[in-house]
Order: sequence, then structure tokens, then C-alpha cells
Amino acid sequence: MADFTQKIAALSSIDCSSFSDEAARRKALTEARELVQRLESPWDKLTGVIWVAQARHGIVLTGTEIGLFDTLEKVPSGASLDELVEMLPVKVEKALLHRILNLLTNTGDVRAIDDKYGPTTFSTSIATTPGFKAAVLRSVDTTTACTHLPTYLKKIGYKDPADSKHGNHYDTFGMDMFTRLKEIPERGKQFNEFMTATSAMNRMPPWWTNYPFDEKLLNGYDPNKGPLVVDVGGGVGTLLERFRENLPEPHKSTVSLVFQDVSNVITHAKTRPLPPNLHAMSHDFFKPQPIQGARAYFMRAILHDWPDADCLIILGHLRKAMIPGYSKLLIDDRVVPAKGVDLMAAVSDIVMMVNLDAKERTEENWRSLFEEAGFKLCKIYEGPRAVLELEVVD
Repeated sequence: MADFTQKIAALSSIDCSSFSDEAARRKALTEARELVQRLESPWDKLTGVIWVAQARHGIVLTGTEIGLFDTLEKVPSGASLDELVEMLPVKVEKALLHRILNLLTNTGDVRAIDDKYGPTTFSTSIATTPGFKAAVLRSVDTTTACTHLPTYLKKIGYKDPADSKHGNHYDTFGMDMFTRLKEIPERGKQFNEFMTATSAMNRMPPWWTNYPFDEKLLNGYDPNKGPLVVDVGGGVGTLLERFRENLPEPHKSTVSLVFQDVSNVITHAKTRPLPPNLHAMSHDFFKPQPIQGARAYFMRAILHDWPDADCLIILGHLRKAMIPGYSKLLIDDRVVPAKGVDLMAAVSDIVMMVNLDAKERTEENWRSLFEEAGFKLCKIYEGPRAVLELEVVD
């Protein structure tokens, strides 16, 4: 019993800060989840599925909407229930707030300090990171679509979903997800904020730390042919601007870099000052690529949003813009292992199905898709999210 107590005490001292290496932290998290799974009874698992997940989601969403997490940031040492009732930006009955905090302290989302409540790293992230808060506020759509999924799968005869226009999201809300994001501007804003912040939130290293861009892109680059990099579906250009900052001089100041996205995103991107050699362009990647002969076309987490048929259209337009033997297509995306898929990859795959009738892909899936599109997969640069290097088959 003493040995067991010591082991429990040792575990209680471990948190995110215990790991300097992200891979080690993720490995420890996987082991911890497996330990919980072994300790849970069937009843524990059932209540986790039908009660805990739903209750936690509803209360985290409520806490965000009433400004609870923002308020906790103002009192890092903690505040009493009565103090929080007075500090909240909206009027909330004390009894209700107490019930909300009972759950949030049990799930580790809020810290209990004697008779006070204080922030955690999670609540701080919601309060201070726009992408976190946006993800929580928009999450009700995904939750609703997840609940509808069994009805949709039964309706289509339990086939693997692949209809980007009339899939589960359309069956749930009467329009596909991207149309809904346009129709409801606030949802679109939340989605864009979440996408912009995902790299930092996931603690993912950027693609250029995993890909030898100096050897593969800068070496042999001809500015007379086109830009160095065209980031297709590049949002407001945050990632490409970070890439520019990592270029050596004189390339940092001289090479042409272009990011493309739909018009409303580009309009937002142009509200901030951009370096002279970083250019924003409105473009629908289902239409012909207007920039010919770039050294590299880049897509981060784009193709996993679309079924194969749609991906072939996107890839087809890029293929026609590329110069064989010179241009490269770089795909920054997840490569799911054929066996031993981790939890987040499996969850992401289902979320793609729920919202977009799309999927995460294995190496075999990727190779098959690229071959059909007329590309050769030259190399996969492994990492938390891989960089797939492609060239046109001449």
C-alpha cells in the first residue's frame, strides 16, 4: 500500500510543464489515457459517453458566454463565489454559478483553492487566446452535427460519406458547412480565428522546421518564373509571414510570397500592414490557379476538408499551373498510420466526416489520390503533421 501511495504521489506532480519535448508529453498523455481506460468500469465509460462529455461541453460553453474565464484571469490568486457573482459581466444567480463551478473544478477546467476559485491553463487559454474562445463558441455546430450523424449514416445506407455539398452537415442544418460560415458571419469569424490559432494551440512545429526549404526551394529558385511560395487557402497570411521571417537575407526581403483565400478572408487580411514582398490574393481553389510557375505551391490542412472527387479538382488546377521539373507541391497534413491510430487522429477523422463528409488519409490513401491527379509523391517528411513533397508527372 505504501508503494502504491508513493506512485500516486509521483503521478500527482506531473503536468504539461514536466516535459520539454512535445513528443514525450504526447506519449505520456497516451499512456495516461490508457491507464484511465483500464481503471474505468463499464458504468464509468457509459456515464462518460452519455453524461460527462455533454455536461462538460455545455458548461464550458456557458462559462465562456457569461465571461467566467475572463473574470478568473483578473484574480490569479482566486476569488470566492460571492466575489465572482459580483465580478461577472452578466447577472448570474449565485446558486447557478455554484453548480457551474462544481463541474468545472471536477473536470480541472477551474482551480479550487480552499473556498476560492482560480484560473487554470485551460481557462486562461479561453480568456486570452481568440482561437480558443472562438472554438468553444462555434463548437455547438459540431456537437449538433455529431448528434445527427447516426440519422445521416442510416439514411445513406452506411456508406463511407463523400458528398461535400449534401452531406451530414447539410442534412443537419440545410446547408454545407462553408456555405453556413458565409451565411452566418459570426460563425465564419469564429472559424477563421480558430484556424489561425491552431498551430500554436496544437504546439505543432511549423512546416519549414520539418522541410529543407533552403535546399529544395531557395536553391534553383528563378524569380522570373514566379513567386517562391504560393500558400493556397492560406487564411490571413499568418503562417506565410512567419515563414518569411525565417528566410535568410536577401531572400527575406526580395522573394515574392503570395497567400490566397476567399475574398472575405483576404479583405480581413488587408486590414493589417503586410511586408512589401508578401502579397494577398482572392482566389477560389476550385477555379484555375492564376499564378503560373511558382517554385512551390503549399496547402496546409486543406485537402482533409474535402472528399477525393473535390480534391482531384483542386489538384488538377494546381497541376496545370506548375512547371514540370521545377515547381513543387507541398502538402502539410496528417498522414494516418495504417495501424495504431492515435486518439486525436481518429477524432479528427470523424469530425471531418461530420462537418464535411471528408476524412483524414493514410499514406496509401494519399498515394492513390496523388497518382490519380497526375502527381508523383517524392517524399514524406515525417512529423506531428507531415510535409508531403509532390512533383508533376510529366
